[in-house]
Amino acid sequence: MSTETTPSETTTGVILTEAASSKVAALLAQEGRDDLALRIAVQPGGCSGLRYQLFFDE
Repeated sequence: MSTETTPSETTTGVILTEAASSKVAALLAQEGRDDLALRIAVQPGGCSGLRYQLFFDE
């Protein structure tokens, strides 16, 4: 008897709420750019030991 194991598919990314998605779209429209993406960075620092940065990037 042989057993075959298939790796489970994992996805990476961030899921935004509808409100957050709308805010990002509004900010992009305000910038007049539709070629940018939202970048989220997590760095050491801050009160909890982590600092989060959100910005638009090409």
